[in-house]
Amino acid sequence: MTDYERLNELQNELNAVDDKFGREDRKQLKSDIAAVMKTAEGRRFVSAILGRSDVFGFVYHKSEGDATKLAYYTGRREAAADIYAKVNACAPEETLMMFQERNAVEVKRREQRDKILAEINNIKNKEN
Repeated sequence: MTDYERLNELQNELNAVDDKFGREDRKQLKSDIAAVMKTAEGRRFVSAILGRSDVFGFVYHKSEGDATKLAYYTGRREAAADIYAKVNACAPEETLMMFQERNAVEVKRREQRDKILAEINNIKNKEN
């Protein structure tokens, strides 16, 4: 066998090993994401990351016209979009559950705030 043939053989072997490692990593990531999303704590954690990144909103208003801030917030949003895509692909039912749980929390919090605000307004209206 010539050196060229041996190099070609080794390159093919290296490519096969790299492909195998890539498949293993993707399989492990899918399993890890599924495990995280099976727990309420994991869903809250992912929800917090997505919420803080404005993944479903606009980042321009946060930048205040500053290009550096815009780049920062855009990068943060893009990283969260990647996380969301992976989570949704690996655990779609749990992703839906995550949003439902988060929405339920937000509704309860909004109701509590509205009740307090209504009482504040009643007191202020009595004074006028």
